[in-house]
Amino acid sequence: MHLGCKLFLGGVKRSFGDGAYSGNIIQGGVTIQPDANGLITITGAATVAPDATTGASVVSCDKLLVTGASASLSPSTSSKGLLLFAKTSVTLASGGKIHSNGIRYGGDFGGILIPTLVPAGIASKFDTAIFSSYIIGAIKTAAGTAAATRNAGGGGNGGRGNNPSPGYGGSAGSLCGGSGGGGGGPFGSTSTGGSAAAYGGAVGAGNQGGGYGGVGGGFVSISTPLLVIGASCVVSANGAAGGAASGTQQAGGGGGGGGGVVFFITKQGGYSNSGTVSASGGGGGAEVSDEGYGGGYGSSGAVGSVNIYSIAA
Repeated sequence: MHLGCKLFLGGVKRSFGDGAYSGNIIQGGVTIQPDANGLITITGAATVAPDATTGASVVSCDKLLVTGASASLSPSTSSKGLLLFAKTSVTLASGGKIHSNGIRYGGDFGGILIPTLVPAGIASKFDTAIFSSYIIGAIKTAAGTAAATRNAGGGGNGGRGNNPSPGYGGSAGSLCGGSGGGGGGPFGSTSTGGSAAAYGGAVGAGNQGGGYGGVGGGFVSISTPLLVIGASCVVSANGAAGGAASGTQQAGGGGGGGGGVVFFITKQGGYSNSGTVSASGGGGGAEVSDEGYGGGYGSSGAVGSVNIYSIAA
């Protein structure tokens, strides 16, 4: 966790947008609408599609509530991140979740400034200067290596089985953890294990019964004056676990995906967390071993980063 800067800029409402709803949260095939008080309430599995121009899933609104054990908000598909801008508040209650777990958008895009991910129609309504000090994904963290501040973690190696080498994990991309390498198959296979996965791209495929690699976690950004994460609630950008080996002998498990990046910015004193905030790496997949030979468990993906900032306004 990184506790960040205090920026003395503008009014809170301008800093976090004007509260106009972007109209793009889908739950049960229907676009959720705010109530008369500007509150959007999510009670089931809700998603946001990536913007066609920026590649990120971006929401602007006044107030957002994610409530109930079945309630979640995530990108609908591969996305550069889930970015929420709420003029008044974001609240998670009764087990609600906001996540970008195992959301893959591979690529080395350099260091990213958050406003470059926001469609112009939304970006024009808040003070983008509050994000000017926060560069995301400047370091493409190596496989198996924990992330520095505002960066994602590297992917884990697959278990090698009785192959000469494992499927190596991938480096982190700018906006997601590295993918896990695939597990190797049994003795005598000519393959050296699953393919390496560069920059959070395609996962390593296991061979000869070796497990597949896990997908890296993505990017979650929440910008609002008041962020309340209740008990049993979760905000996460976790990597997926590597697949278990399925061969009959001496096969290695897949490596876990690296953790992604979580970024919060609120008004000073506006952050409360009684739940869980994480950017964990996925666990390594299980081996298959017989005849006294080890198949080899896959390695866990490395942890990403959780970054918490506030501004004075």
